[in-house]
Amino acid sequence: MKGEAHTNNIENFWSHVKRTIIGTYFQVSDHHLESYINEFSFRYNNRDLTDGSRFDVTLANAEKRLTYKELIARRTKRA
Repeated sequence: MKGEAHTNNIENFWSHVKRTIIGTYFQVSDHHLESYINEFSFRYNNRDLTDGSRFDVTLANAEKRLTYKELIARRTKRA
């Protein structure tokens, strides 16, 4: 069944998202919602990898460091 999509897949994904927000983050700001969803999507799509392999994939896809100053600058642009 790999490669097929079903309603159960998206329901399972959103279930993981809701449990992570409630159990880990407690709340999520609208400003950072897209970043949280990107993180959840990455975790969900790579859930079968070991932690070490997932870390390797993360490093391979990292483009650059995000500084706090850049993060704050993005916030003021959206507001």
